[in-house]
Parts: sequence; structure tokens; C-alpha cells
Amino acid sequence: MPIGHYDPEITKEYRKSGRFLARGSKVYVRKDGSLRIRLFGKDKANLRDECFTRDGWDCVDDQTALSCEGLLEMSHQPPISDPEGSDEIDKVRTRCKKHHAEFDHHAVRWSKP
Repeated sequence: MPIGHYDPEITKEYRKSGRFLARGSKVYVRKDGSLRIRLFGKDKANLRDECFTRDGWDCVDDQTALSCEGLLEMSHQPPISDPEGSDEIDKVRTRCKKHHAEFDHHAVRWSKP
């Protein structure tokens, strides 16, 4: 079940202004009136690049040089499955695969070989 309802008019405005490049990107309106952004394609790739650049291409949870494992990933905070989750720069962080799995409580068990 989607969190909020799809708003074609706001989505159209975002496309017209150039904020959305991909046809799949959409704006949803939550019950409280706040917007939830879902990006796809080039829009998602641009957000990922902006996130990595902002975080200095390093895991935000890196406590020591040895604490990170795996490639960098864009992690939503709060998770995108959370009602407050959204594809916006202030709601994403750069995490290594290990810390992303720990933060989101993914079912994948992360261990060194």
C-alpha cells in the first residue's frame, strides 16, 4: 500500500521545472500534506551522486579504517519503507554495504570470509 496518494499535478510541475528527468519519478502527498518523493532512473542516479559527494565518498558510519566492508551504497534515513522515508538529499546517507545492512536491519548476514 503506498504511503500517501500520487499527485499528478505536482509531479507535472516537477517535470516542467526540470526537477524530474525520469518519467517514473513521482510526488506523493501524505495525509498530513507533506510530500513524499520517489525517484527512478536518472533522477535516482543524480541523488546518489549528490549524496556521495556531500558525504565525501565515505561511509557516514566509519568509526575506524577497518570498520567498513563492501561497496558504498545510498541508504535512506529513515528507511524508504518508513512513512517518513523519501528520495530527498536530507533523507539519504552514504554507507558501506555492511553498515547499510546493519542500519536497515536487512536479512543479509554480513561476515568476513
